[in-house]
Amino acid sequence: MADKVLPRHSHIEVVIQQAVNLVGEFEKANEISLTPLSSNHWAAQTWEAPPLGVCKINSDVACFRDASTGLGCVVRDHVGDVLLSTCWRSREEYDVDIGEALAARHSLSISLEAGFRKVILETDNLKLLQHVKHRKTQCTSFGLIVKDILYLADSCVFFYVSQVGRMGNGVAHRLAKASIMYDVMRVWMEEVPECAADAVLQDILSLS
Repeated sequence: MADKVLPRHSHIEVVIQQAVNLVGEFEKANEISLTPLSSNHWAAQTWEAPPLGVCKINSDVACFRDASTGLGCVVRDHVGDVLLSTCWRSREEYDVDIGEALAARHSLSISLEAGFRKVILETDNLKLLQHVKHRKTQCTSFGLIVKDILYLADSCVFFYVSQVGRMGNGVAHRLAKASIMYDVMRVWMEEVPECAADAVLQDILSLS
């Protein structure tokens, strides 16, 4: 069991908070795409495995009654095996779009740190999909987080962004909700916590 505990005031948290609070000059969207992206907005309702040699990153957000926000992420391979999972709870309250952007940013950052550089970043948030796909950044908290996601994406050997329906994003959502149980960011290598295990199995069974 590889369970890594990171301090709450880690570099990642500092960068995320700076991205939310930063006020800068407006920048036009970069017209150059990272890789060919789907031109439609159809979202699969079940999780679909990535191609061989590529890992899929699913992220999601959960909002709690104590005004904190949970971020969840799972990274899986072409047969659905878990390569990495993580959850982290911010003591700040964000609207859904910003929370989804933070979850994606957190997911991609952790994945890169783990050495995964051929990735599909998958979200159930259409606004986030469109902004990342078209490299659209604005002088807003949401836009600045998207800019950070694009910066991280430029470090990938292969990067693709896709959309999935909420039913197909169950593992990441379980992890986001699980973050309320921990005071620090948690990272699991090649496994998920028990609360998300049945959702992983369900996705694997849906592949057959």
